[in-house]
Amino acid sequence: MRRPSPPGPAPAAGSGKRAHARIRLGFITPNFREHPSAKLHWRHLALRDRARFEVFGYSLHRGEGPLRQHIVEACDVFRELSGLDSGEIAAHIARDGIDILIDLAGHLEHSRPEVLALRPAPLRVSYQGLPATMGAELIDYRITDAFTTQPEETPFWSEKLAFLPGTLFIYNDHETISENVPSRSACGLPDNGFVFCSFNANYKIEPDVFEVWMRLLARVPGSVLWLMEGGEAVRRNLQREAATRGIAPERLVFAPRLPHAEHLARHACADLFLDTFYCGAHTTAADSLWAGLPVLTCPGETMAARISAGIVRATGLPELVAADREAYEELAFRLATQPGELAALRAKLARNRTNCTLFDTMRRVRELDRACEMMWQRHLAGLPPESFTVAPEAGIDS
Repeated sequence: MRRPSPPGPAPAAGSGKRAHARIRLGFITPNFREHPSAKLHWRHLALRDRARFEVFGYSLHRGEGPLRQHIVEACDVFRELSGLDSGEIAAHIARDGIDILIDLAGHLEHSRPEVLALRPAPLRVSYQGLPATMGAELIDYRITDAFTTQPEETPFWSEKLAFLPGTLFIYNDHETISENVPSRSACGLPDNGFVFCSFNANYKIEPDVFEVWMRLLARVPGSVLWLMEGGEAVRRNLQREAATRGIAPERLVFAPRLPHAEHLARHACADLFLDTFYCGAHTTAADSLWAGLPVLTCPGETMAARISAGIVRATGLPELVAADREAYEELAFRLATQPGELAALRAKLARNRTNCTLFDTMRRVRELDRACEMMWQRHLAGLPPESFTVAPEAGIDS
């Protein structure tokens, strides 16, 4: 194994040794490929204000396909660096004169946090990716919001926190929904029964929330729970656990993987999305709301357990954020048995879709731009990183 070769030192604060007028943003991730996070990122990379910023993309994992091409086209400069060691990657970034290096992965698979440890840019920032602190002095700032990461938690982060107004989450407002909506029977669902849905990754289904879901199936005759397919072992284990709680195994229905536009279209066959507790839906929640499916969530204490509630609030549906698990179960039961109340929520979501905070991608990008400028101005003034809040736009109530 080769020892990583360190890059040249990043310019000192306030040194002024920059040959470029615009702030250079470098985005580094292994997921600039056919990956859920790439669906979110290509749009906001394309929308960054080119009068103020240059956008560099650094890929840590090879990939092909339309999403990859969108990312390449959204960047002013795109580099595939997956074949290099960490020192060589850091040297590329340093030579590019990046001012703010934004890590979009954290400790996720194929990430390279050691690149950040080599400090190839004056400022290192974490955004989206792993919903937690890096737990080491690799990163100067974490971009978040004051609901997802409550300000009193600041001392427990190794990063300083940049609080966006509204929500930290950014969605792709160009996401396509197929016009070919399948029938319920084509999805293996009952024509008339209530369809609870949770398209979260299977690893997020923990015993506590599964107990609640099984009680709901017991209380709502004819209802089913629609889950994502995760292999035969997942199906067998979950159906066995359902049976031990008196629920017929066939009331758990598993959805096969589909192209994303088709997956969004089939949300129309569900009645209510049920979030998980300890690690909630993130992109999955935003996708469901974009497709018109109400999401019921119950925020926990950690970032991973609060992002989905922030997403739901940002669509103007705070009534779907339960105060505790008992309230979560009772609201799910009420919505399953009071069709008028659920219909009103669906209508409200449809109205909000065109003007809510979550799906106003351009507004989210402007907030991110302001956050980056605030970080950079502090750096130019020779000041160390410090937590700060980005004010909402004039006339906007976040």
